[in-house]
Amino acid sequence: MREAFSRYAGRDDIKFKPILGMEHPWDYRNKAQLQLKRKGHEVIAGLYEADSHTIVDISGCPIQHPQVNEAVERVKSVLEELRIPLHKENGQKDGVRTIVVRHGFQSQELQVTLVAAGSKLPRRMSLSVCCA
Repeated sequence: MREAFSRYAGRDDIKFKPILGMEHPWDYRNKAQLQLKRKGHEVIAGLYEADSHTIVDISGCPIQHPQVNEAVERVKSVLEELRIPLHKENGQKDGVRTIVVRHGFQSQELQVTLVAAGSKLPRRMSLSVCCA
């Protein structure tokens, strides 16, 4: 914290109280918004590396809720199985670019959103039937 305030706000004069860590610092993130790319036949879901367009695969991220990780893996599997195109794959503009998954801690429900680029998504009807 001290380093961040110094570096980004130019403040070295702030006093901090001791920071308490979490008892169980895993499985707490209930939302993932992950970019997609294909590596061979495998769909990779992850975050952009700093200052680049390189996607870093974060499959099985230990701070994501397990149901979020499971949903991301299922969506990747369906995209692979149905060969749904990804955005900017082989020069295409149409295709899925992002997976967003939310887990409701109270409701135990999952919300999965696919963000697509372009106006055409080939085999979208197969996708909706598969995942209904």
